[in-house]
Amino acid sequence: MKILEELITTKPEEQVIYTYCYRLTCDDFSIRIGDKASKFKAYGIEVERKDFKETSIENIERSSISNISPYRHKVKALLNIIYKNNVSPIHLVDIIGNYVDECACDYEENIIEKSV
Repeated sequence: MKILEELITTKPEEQVIYTYCYRLTCDDFSIRIGDKASKFKAYGIEVERKDFKETSIENIERSSISNISPYRHKVKALLNIIYKNNVSPIHLVDIIGNYVDECACDYEENIIEKSV
């Protein structure tokens, strides 16, 4: 997995400072249909929250969904939405799970585009 972009935000609370990192990730992905193999990039999202108390890290939460879509612009738009809404890694799958399911057909479209 490669990290292509990272958006960072900090949210101070009473005794803890929460730092959120939203990352656009990329993996090489291949699929075989019959005797043809198709290779492409698959983009995903990783969200990490670090909890700081004074100067030490108290807790780290991380969640990711890889291979959301072969279309970078779609995953980047989704990354921007969760960044703007300060989505926690604990809720990542709950918030974007349905959208990720809708992107499943992107792989088939991508294979068709490459074969034309």
